[in-house]
Amino acid sequence: YDRRHGYRGPEAQFDDQEKGLAALANLTVLGGLVPALVTGVSHDQATATLADGASITLEMAALRWRPYIETDVRGPVPKRPRDAVQPGDLIRVQATEEGWRLAQLPEIQGALVSLDPATGAVLALEGGFDFGINQYNHALQAARQPGSGFKPFVYSAALQDGTTPASIFMDAPLVHDDANLESQYRPRNDNNRYNGPTRLREALYRSINLVSMRVLMRVGAGNVLTHAQRFGFDTGSFPRNTQLAIGGGTMAVTPIDMASAYAVFANGGYRVQPHIVSKVADIDGAIVFEPQHAAVCRSCGSEQSSALPAEEPVNLEDLLAQSPAAPAESAIDERNAFIMHQMLKDVIQRGTGRRARVLERTDIAGKTGTTDDAADTWFNGYSPDVVTSVWVGFPDHAPLGKREYGSNNPLPIWIDYMRTALDDLPESHPAQPPGVLSMRVDARTGALASGPQDDAIFEYFLAEHAPQPQRLDADGEDANPNIRPEDLF
Repeated sequence: YDRRHGYRGPEAQFDDQEKGLAALANLTVLGGLVPALVTGVSHDQATATLADGASITLEMAALRWRPYIETDVRGPVPKRPRDAVQPGDLIRVQATEEGWRLAQLPEIQGALVSLDPATGAVLALEGGFDFGINQYNHALQAARQPGSGFKPFVYSAALQDGTTPASIFMDAPLVHDDANLESQYRPRNDNNRYNGPTRLREALYRSINLVSMRVLMRVGAGNVLTHAQRFGFDTGSFPRNTQLAIGGGTMAVTPIDMASAYAVFANGGYRVQPHIVSKVADIDGAIVFEPQHAAVCRSCGSEQSSALPAEEPVNLEDLLAQSPAAPAESAIDERNAFIMHQMLKDVIQRGTGRRARVLERTDIAGKTGTTDDAADTWFNGYSPDVVTSVWVGFPDHAPLGKREYGSNNPLPIWIDYMRTALDDLPESHPAQPPGVLSMRVDARTGALASGPQDDAIFEYFLAEHAPQPQRLDADGEDANPNIRPEDLF
């Protein structure tokens, strides 16, 4: 992000080199960015001194960084070293395979949380760029708008309510009357384009705002909020209007909230609690405390192991004597989780997350998220073995600028992390649960396809919501169309 938006200039400027070196001595390396004092500039390179007294050279190629003017405006490309740096500049440099290059401490922040979706165990957690700059843990503390990253929970509620991946919704302008607003609210798609009748699956992988709003209007905000609570969301701050459909308004969630919620899709429908401590051992290695965390156990049924009453005092012996961990509670129907997983895989294979295809895996799924003005950008994604949420944004909620999305800020971070996290893990695909049907449908209407139809596609359905054979009226028209009149306006 910083490279795209330009060089903001030196951290300080000194006319007196001795004062500059004294200031340099008090600085530390942060995030791999090394402090340096520019000591000389020639026609093709600059020289700088590091805090340990070492002298380095910055070639012109390492200085060719357009200056920052404002969020979406940069100055011209430097043509000579003096256009980028001056003697006395206190700067940051970064070591690369090609040598040293000009750098700067980013003002933007990011966070990453990775969990084992079967247990909730935290596999990795990064709360910001560098603890030396900011001790605030964005992974656990930064409550931000989730943007389109919340859409899967709206769609999951819709599946429970009878909507199917083949259901048709109108992608067209929508005028929303709100008594709390002085004028009519006219939501739009991010690209200001509209596609007309659109299948639910396609609307998700293309992240179409207006379809999400129409889905919410069909299901009802109250039902969506109740459904979201099953994923662990505290919905107290969530809006009760169409902003809920696009993760906007008053919504506030942390990266660990999002990772925990997406774990439900990853593990087949179960709620697990994120946790960092797996056990406590004494100096000799003897385990003195090993908390029992609920874990996914698909063969356990509804049996639960005993737990100590919360209101009674407990001691260490009681804790150590507890039964094995209780099975995790079911959050949503496993069939719902399976169908959502299939839809979210399309986000990567065909939609806004397709950059992740570089991992060359077919078992990964997820959803990008970008809020208004790109103040928050997300990628929440998973395989059945690892779920990871990444957030990027400014601490003060400033916009990131034009053409900044979940697909080009957090997604590359997610890819780099998951490349390593999944390196030794074979692909894993959930089995199709009983009660889920795969049927051929007309891609245009979502209705059950006729036998010889060449352009039909396969889609998954809950058995009770599967499409029925087409019935024709006296005029030969479909007597039971899949498009509902209220979805067209």
